[in-house]
Amino acid sequence: MVLALFAVNYTYAQGLILKNGEEFSLESTNIESGMVNKYEEYTFHFKVLGYEKDEYKLQCTLIKAKLNDVEMPNFTVSFNTDSIRKTKLNSSELLSTFAIFQKPFIVYIDRNSRVLRLEGYNEIVQQSLTNWQTSASIQQQVIQNGQYFPLLTIRRMFLELPKERLGYRSTWTNKEYKTNYEVTSIRGALLDITATDSAKTGQGKYILNTANGLLESAVAVNKQYWDKKLQQNDYTQGITYGSYTKQAEDTAWINMAVTLSGFSDAFLIKSGDADSAKLYGYFNRHDAMFGNDTYYIVNKLNYIQQAGTNGYKRYDTLLSKTPAKLLAGEQSHLFNKMHSALGSDVDTAYDVVNYFYKEKMFGDWLQETYALMFIARQRVGDDEDWKKEMRNHGFTEKEISGMTEQEKRTLVNIYLLLGKMHNDKNIVLQQKIIALYLWVSAEKQKNDPKLLVKTATKFNRLNDDYMKAGNGGRYGLLLYTLLNNAGKKGMAVQVMDKTIGDLERYAADTLNANRYADKNLLAHAYFLKYQAEWNTDSVKALQYLAKAAQNSPVKANEKAYRSYYDRVILNSKESYLEDYMNKLFEHGDNETALKVFADYVSSNFDRLNDMQKLYESQFPGKNFKEFMTDHVISSWQDAPGFVLKGIDGQDHSLADYKGKWIVADFWGTWCSPCREEMPRVNAYNTEINEGRHKGIVLVSIACRDNAPNVKKFLADNKYAMAVIMGDDPVVKGYHIQGFPSKVLISPDGKMLLTSFGSDWVGIVEKFNELYAAN
Repeated sequence: MVLALFAVNYTYAQGLILKNGEEFSLESTNIESGMVNKYEEYTFHFKVLGYEKDEYKLQCTLIKAKLNDVEMPNFTVSFNTDSIRKTKLNSSELLSTFAIFQKPFIVYIDRNSRVLRLEGYNEIVQQSLTNWQTSASIQQQVIQNGQYFPLLTIRRMFLELPKERLGYRSTWTNKEYKTNYEVTSIRGALLDITATDSAKTGQGKYILNTANGLLESAVAVNKQYWDKKLQQNDYTQGITYGSYTKQAEDTAWINMAVTLSGFSDAFLIKSGDADSAKLYGYFNRHDAMFGNDTYYIVNKLNYIQQAGTNGYKRYDTLLSKTPAKLLAGEQSHLFNKMHSALGSDVDTAYDVVNYFYKEKMFGDWLQETYALMFIARQRVGDDEDWKKEMRNHGFTEKEISGMTEQEKRTLVNIYLLLGKMHNDKNIVLQQKIIALYLWVSAEKQKNDPKLLVKTATKFNRLNDDYMKAGNGGRYGLLLYTLLNNAGKKGMAVQVMDKTIGDLERYAADTLNANRYADKNLLAHAYFLKYQAEWNTDSVKALQYLAKAAQNSPVKANEKAYRSYYDRVILNSKESYLEDYMNKLFEHGDNETALKVFADYVSSNFDRLNDMQKLYESQFPGKNFKEFMTDHVISSWQDAPGFVLKGIDGQDHSLADYKGKWIVADFWGTWCSPCREEMPRVNAYNTEINEGRHKGIVLVSIACRDNAPNVKKFLADNKYAMAVIMGDDPVVKGYHIQGFPSKVLISPDGKMLLTSFGSDWVGIVEKFNELYAAN
């Protein structure tokens, strides 16, 4: 009993107690899951160089790193020093890791385990970035990122301790991180410590070795809710004592990887274009060393595709010679290779499919490019505009003639490839192609009603996995038309009923990524039902037309990109609101027509002047401005509030602009279309500042960017505008799907997302005229 009491009351000196020459490695793993998904694993080796003026001087070397970061759909940052040649250098985040890997710098830490500063890091990184000829903005960004990695990563590896001596049940608070710590047990020289942050969203368990002040292990979990969705961080850490065996550096490969990454200006001239002579000279010197390296081959293709007048020609030639297996995971190049492969031989095309079918772009190729080939059935080579374009790309008449013949082979091979894919036993591939296959088969059988019915019966057996993966709604509507034309109206109704039932469910599923495309198909399905019933039951037909209108897109985000190809293949419309509205006007149902008209206006904002004329012709004596206020703008979603930092360092909130029409411009310096549009945006902002557009303000929101990049971009281009820095919550809250995007916000806080490419200036000017700011 006495011994137990003695253990409870024993107090320990704490803090670092390290000996000169002592070596140890700290390995940490951090896993983020939820709205952001990221895996980070870092091992830093430390060697004690001395202790002076209450500071330990440690040599620090990054000896292992592993990163997998799904930043956005179809964009993954991946890096592993154990297999460095598998890296996709698609993020500047990786440049600092490349630059310092196995290159020692100095870390200063005080006795209380607080990491004070780094020494030599900036110089190492700067030297590497200079050698790689990275752009000035990238260099600045990477140096600034050093405050996060490696500095914050290293700080997390050392548990900052209080000045007071520790004992059983000792407690202290780290005010900077708002975290409370408590010693929960003592096991010889080891202290078990728990941690809880002030918000009670995070908890941790640590084992501190009091003999040297280092963490033997750490486990921490932090849970937060972003937009009602769980975001969780799981952190673990361990220690290994002693020296480490340095692995051989793949310096030549790293230098090549960065040079070809797009972060380097090695091949650029002042205009920003690639210098073809430098580019091809580089490839001539390095083909022998890296000719079989996937990264090198892929990035060589990337550069040649963009290099000068003959770039397209060289790219096409090189791509056709590149085996599909070397393009695995490179969906853009696989997409492009499919065209030349189909014009070559079907076995080559099928080989590409084996590497392509898992990629998202395979579905795009299948439902857009490939499906259209069965509709078009005409040779591109007969198009004089196409021939002229090919001449501009450097192709000779002989080569153009060869491509014309290639198109003829393509028209044969598309059917042969579809047969090969259908015979493939891969279930994932089958789900994607079966609906298309059944429709193509039905096209061949359209003069044989018996076979046509058999094919339709197979279609009716397709479950959701096949219908969703293969855009079955489109092919169900095509089959319906074929069956009707063949006089098989009973089976046509069965196919239509199945298709509508499936599309109803898919359009109602908010988790369905293609719900708006499916809803657009559903609108056309009801329009077909309306057409079928009009001559026999006009009342029932009008009900179907109403459903076609109800499922037509109204808001900008409801206009799905894939629907364009559905419309081309089905010969359908984007919206049936106008058809329904006109029928209502014909029947004198002005009250219902007015409600439909409000939706029609909401889906055609770039035609507001036409809308006003139509309204005034149908409702003489009524005020269009009142209609817009009461029936259109009032129906918009409330704009979510925000408080964001500007590049001026000040807070900016949505409330700052209350009472005015706001054009919120979501963009980024990394976004090519954003940069191309910026002169127009800047000019409009200048006109606003000059008082030429009273009641309107432009709010520039830079997203997935950093303030130094934005400042430099504005300064380099002499753009005079205030910019605030966006974050993920504001991007999600405003339903931003791509960049640049313009959101109009009314004086009373209602928001409208405009379509990309729309005349947002004309739209906001018209709205300001109709519904003036206070």
